Amino acid sequence: MEPIGIAGVAFPWSGFIAVVVIGIAVMGTSSYSHYYDKQDEYESREET
Repeated sequence: MEPIGIAGVAFPWSGFIAVVVIGIAVMGTSSYSHYYDKQDEYESREET
């Protein structure tokens, strides 16, 4: 694959893909933990 323009030169495809994968992983884990916190809140509210 040929790099496209300045962005392609600055970030080779392997680096770009790595950044995207890390970003998706971070977003996934943060949204998952956020959902988990909501579940804990709901459960603790039911107990009282």
